Amino acid sequence: DEATMKARRWDLAPLWLAKCQDTGITPNTARQRKFSDGVQSRTWADGAFVDLSGHGFARHSACAVCAMLLASGGSTPSPSPRAAATPSPRAAAGAGAGAGAYSPRRTAGPLTALDLSDNDFGDEGAKQLARVLQQNQTLVHLSIRSNNIGPAGCAAIFSSLIANRTLTSLNISSSNSGMHRNRLGERGASALRDLLLANPVIAQLNLTEMSLQICPTACSLLHDGFTSARGLVKLEMGWNGITDRGCVNIATALASTPLEVLNLSHNDISDEGAAALGTLLTQHRALSHLDISYNHISEEGAKALTEHLPLNVHSVLVCLNAENNYFGSIGAAALANWIKATQVLQVLNISSNHVDHNGMEMLQSALEANTSLNKLVLSKNMIGHEGFGALVNALAASHSLTTLDVSSNRLGNASVPYLCKLLRENKSVQIMNFEDNKLSGESGEKIAESLEGNTSLRKFDLAYNDIPFLNYTTICQVLSRNKKIFGATERIRDIYTLRNLMKEEAKLQDTQQKIFAARDTLKQAEVTNETRLGEMETRKQEFANQATHLVETIESREVALRDSTVRANDITQKFAESRQQYQQKNHELVIVLHQEKENVRRLAKTIEQLQGTIKTTREKNQREISELEREYHFVISERDKTSGHLEEAQVSLKKTQTALFYSPFGRRSLKLTSSSCSPVRFSVVPVKTGKVKVKKLRGKL
Repeated sequence: DEATMKARRWDLAPLWLAKCQDTGITPNTARQRKFSDGVQSRTWADGAFVDLSGHGFARHSACAVCAMLLASGGSTPSPSPRAAATPSPRAAAGAGAGAGAYSPRRTAGPLTALDLSDNDFGDEGAKQLARVLQQNQTLVHLSIRSNNIGPAGCAAIFSSLIANRTLTSLNISSSNSGMHRNRLGERGASALRDLLLANPVIAQLNLTEMSLQICPTACSLLHDGFTSARGLVKLEMGWNGITDRGCVNIATALASTPLEVLNLSHNDISDEGAAALGTLLTQHRALSHLDISYNHISEEGAKALTEHLPLNVHSVLVCLNAENNYFGSIGAAALANWIKATQVLQVLNISSNHVDHNGMEMLQSALEANTSLNKLVLSKNMIGHEGFGALVNALAASHSLTTLDVSSNRLGNASVPYLCKLLRENKSVQIMNFEDNKLSGESGEKIAESLEGNTSLRKFDLAYNDIPFLNYTTICQVLSRNKKIFGATERIRDIYTLRNLMKEEAKLQDTQQKIFAARDTLKQAEVTNETRLGEMETRKQEFANQATHLVETIESREVALRDSTVRANDITQKFAESRQQYQQKNHELVIVLHQEKENVRRLAKTIEQLQGTIKTTREKNQREISELEREYHFVISERDKTSGHLEEAQVSLKKTQTALFYSPFGRRSLKLTSSSCSPVRFSVVPVKTGKVKVKKLRGKL
């Protein structure tokens, strides 16, 4: 009822007051009611989604919006001095008593989506919003498109989201009108890189028209961030003029991400960038939508983009928008090879690509083999009536194509037979655009006749053609009839869908009940496990006490058996080791036993080797002892011989001494000197006494 709806609404009086301060208008009750009704009309899902776009909000309004966010997802801190300035007397008078407060009552549910596009927050408002985003835990989607935010404000927003784990979608782009354009800059690009490196929950990011062309290092800075973007599934970077260099950086960085949607339109990309995107499509397994429209990709670039696509058997690319490039017939032939090899492509837009009838003839065989394409856009080309005939031959028996656009191709009246054939034979096309194709005269009558048996076509655009009004009336009647048939079919389909949903809901309820039952069982099991865990802890303590007592007993027995035999000591040591390893498993003991057996075998082998070595050494020592004994006997015999010679020499010496003593040499005497191993030498020494003395030589003989 109305009371409940009023209770669920946000109190917008503080926001209205802040807008009056920002815009300088005089507040009154009528304007406030109009503002409140306008905001509430764009508020959905029990106040969870609030659209505040295009209201001219600035710095003061940013403070009020921050209060809304804090009321939804956190406690309201004290506002900054500049942001929470005192309202002007005129605004306070218009809003009434108490309207100057900046904290709205929380009369709605948690705020999950907020659109602040096309305002004028600037860097100051962005910084205020950044301080609140650090605390908010409910916001999932935030759009601040076209708010005149510069690099400093962008950096503040990105830095505040590093620790945020609820916001998954962020739109900080600029509109094509050029008003209040946001600018990323090098500082903002660096902060965005840090955000992508640290935050894994950012899934959708819109950076359209962020003036990246004036910051040459922006794409290089974003390369590292995109490489680590583990949760990014949608990226829009159109209208940035990043050229081939930026396209190569982005394509190489996105190869390992789970990206599904990529928009690089209006970026001055040529053949080099197309080759990088072709490499990305060859490696990527999740990319399903690619927009490269309004670039400068030529025939060679189209070949580089599509020539390796058939090699990726895991490709899920369902939508390719290549509008307004320079593919030509050669590019169309390259696309034909890819379309023929894939069965996942659903939407193909190659309008304004200079495709002529030769290119359409090359596409004919590919379209005949394809069973997945449901939308084909070929407007503003040069296919002619011959190319359109090839297209009709390919699509006459198609059961998947539902939308066909061949407008602005100047097909002329020569294409009318082919168009009538398509309308008679094809049963799947529901929307067809045939405007601005120079039809005139009796073409309208033929088209009306061919539509009599067609029950699938619901929308047929023939604008900017010279067809009589009567034929237009007939065509509109047929389309109205088809719409009614389609509406009835859709209602029947909705009924079946509703029945299926009801069945699924019943299954879901059963599953939910099972989940609740399983949850209760799990809780009971947890209680039982806690009880068992307590019992196990008690038993563990008892076992620990028993083990302590056992250790004390063993230690006392070790003291008593310290002087026992070696066998008793070995048994005690084994018992101590078994006491330390009593919790080990039986297979470990078996492994140890096998190792001990192997060691014993090795030890026995070593002992055998040592015994052989000892035996060999003993025999060698016996031989050496025998040799030493022979040498000893030889030395003994030589010593005996030397002793005999020595005795003879002593006898001879005595004789010589005697002869010298009695020899007549006057007052001189002879002195004998000899060494142990030299012959005897004589020296004459003068003596005063006149007696001859023989001095013994020092040393041993």
